[in-house]
Amino acid sequence: MNSLSESERERPADEESQEVLRDEDSLDEGPDVKFYPSCFEEVEDLERYEPDGFHPVHLGDLYNSGQYRIIHKLGLGGFSTVWLARDNHSDSIVALKIVAADSSNDYKDLKTLQELAGNSSGPIILDHFPSLLNHFWLDGPNGRHLCLVLSVLGSSISRMSGTDRKLHPEVSRRAALQTTRGLSYMHTQGTCHGDLTGANILFGLSSKFAYFSGEEVYDQLGKPETDVLKRISGEHTAPSAPSYVVKTPDISNIDPTMMEDKICIIDFDQSFHILDPPTTMLGTPSKYLAPEAIFELHASSSSEVWALGCATFRMRAGYDLFEVWGTGSPSDSIGEMINTIGELPEKWRHTRYDDDGVPIRKTDSQSEQNGVELSFFPKERSLMKRIMSISDEAKPSPTTDLQRDKIFWNPPWFHDGSSPPIEEGDSLDREENEEKDDEDDYTGLLKISLEEATSLHDLLSRILVYDPMQRPSAEEILQHPRFTTAFYSRRIDGSHLDRD
Repeated sequence: MNSLSESERERPADEESQEVLRDEDSLDEGPDVKFYPSCFEEVEDLERYEPDGFHPVHLGDLYNSGQYRIIHKLGLGGFSTVWLARDNHSDSIVALKIVAADSSNDYKDLKTLQELAGNSSGPIILDHFPSLLNHFWLDGPNGRHLCLVLSVLGSSISRMSGTDRKLHPEVSRRAALQTTRGLSYMHTQGTCHGDLTGANILFGLSSKFAYFSGEEVYDQLGKPETDVLKRISGEHTAPSAPSYVVKTPDISNIDPTMMEDKICIIDFDQSFHILDPPTTMLGTPSKYLAPEAIFELHASSSSEVWALGCATFRMRAGYDLFEVWGTGSPSDSIGEMINTIGELPEKWRHTRYDDDGVPIRKTDSQSEQNGVELSFFPKERSLMKRIMSISDEAKPSPTTDLQRDKIFWNPPWFHDGSSPPIEEGDSLDREENEEKDDEDDYTGLLKISLEEATSLHDLLSRILVYDPMQRPSAEEILQHPRFTTAFYSRRIDGSHLDRD
């Protein structure tokens, strides 16, 4: 792998060192495969480097008449690649999102961000969405591409609240509050995000980052690492593809004090108007999909509130409530729903599923009899059990190295290399046995307080219900005691959401 300085632009020289990382003889050369796979685990779909696809980008490239120079990579998606660039006019660091040519004309990010900014009543609301600094069009070998210039943001909820990092309890509460506030604003404007997940909820970055030098950026992200891109045909990659791919850095590894406790919702490419919902299944991972979106393909603001509940749990627990590890099957997520909140409504109970775990509908071309009816077991791990098993940081001691300017903490296994416990709801139900000491015997960590667990359960048990008409709106959720009461120091009194 190669490291390039900010000023370098040429093709990587050490091509032979990359070839040993591929087993070219064993590659299954399907009819549509044009490139050998990269040695990097997380890269864009290389087959999209074709007419109407991604624009080929190299480090040092200049865009918009020389205004923006590429210095690193930031991210990727199904519709775009995202790059770290220096704005030569303001001498600041920005994010440059280059949309695939076939998605550029109807790309919803630009329209949605412009509408949200135009309708906003104040800067506080706009803090919850990316700052659109500029946009322009780029004509390249693969077509005409929309380019969005955005402020640089920090890491996602998915990265910051997981196995090796846990958000501090108050940080997770504020993150959920800010996400709810942003979602409520979108819904009042008649827009649904369409893909609300932990990966699309980001923390902010200190404004200092925008004015870092190139070397300071590399101190935080590491120098760009590249891998030579090769066509199976042996032909040169130009002009439709780059000569190398760039590894996506893990922005969660930057100096923790650079990450700000400010939430920003990103990626609106699947957004839709509340009165004109999609008629196909959303591209959202099934662990965030509401049951009606899985069974009936019905997406709405209520189904988005369900996703908000899933994200809220992830922020506090560090894992996804309706995920079966290693799968993305809708049927597995349905099984976890039943295990956690109870039996499905009668209309969905006898659904048959295809080989991918997708419900077979009467309107599908294939017969329902071709699928398999699955059996699930209700409330094996109830919602309250799952909440009560959430781990918290051990009590500080004089020798504990706690950086209180960080938004997260690292569990013991992050430091000593031990295996983390399985974070499911199988631990002792402390609601039934409150005599149990608060300390987790296995990890030495504390458990969530009963006061907070009561509040979180009250909130999530209202959101995670099968009937979308019974779920509170995002605006109603803002009035919940979890967001209006300092519950960390006293027991919740059981007050509830008022509903019409």
